[in-house]
Amino acid sequence: MLCTADQIRNYLKSTLSVKRFLHCENVASTMSFLFDEFGPPTRGAESYEGMGVAEVVGLMHDAAREYSDERIMQYVSEHRILMPEEFSRVPVLAHGFVAHGMMQEMIGDVPSSWLSALDWHTTGSVTMGYVGMVLFVADFIEPGRRFLDDAQRKRYLSKGDLNIAASAILDDMIAHWQSKGIVPSSSSVELQRFLHDGNRIEKDR
Repeated sequence: MLCTADQIRNYLKSTLSVKRFLHCENVASTMSFLFDEFGPPTRGAESYEGMGVAEVVGLMHDAAREYSDERIMQYVSEHRILMPEEFSRVPVLAHGFVAHGMMQEMIGDVPSSWLSALDWHTTGSVTMGYVGMVLFVADFIEPGRRFLDDAQRKRYLSKGDLNIAASAILDDMIAHWQSKGIVPSSSSVELQRFLHDGNRIEKDR
């Protein structure tokens, strides 16, 4: 049985911590702001039960973020989810792929751009699409993120180009990971190179 908008929201509110649910709400509202600023997608702009793409994708993106590594890998195995092998070694990176499966179970047939956005919101990917890029940026700059101040948020968006914002965020993320001795995922490195080379993720992707 497919869920109503209220059931989706109530499910997430009951299964996520207060802090995580607030983060999801913040991401949804930030996605809405970014769509207003940079334009809506030309693919995947549908709504569900009165919820627009920003609300659905923003709320659902971290539905499995608080799962244990074991629970993530169990879900991946049971649902035969295909994902990069490196994600199996760091299961938390796969929580977006689990959210993808949960969205299909709760909502049914949804635009592929929504699912790609969930898959890649943590690491970024050249295949994440425009909705994915908006989610990637929103997840990083939403107002609850204490490692950023308003000046830094404005700096990311100051060029008036979402691809430039995503590139700057990715550069900072990768530099942070490397400073901690963490090897960036191959999808992050590929996206960084893609954007540095002047390629773009357009609204119709």
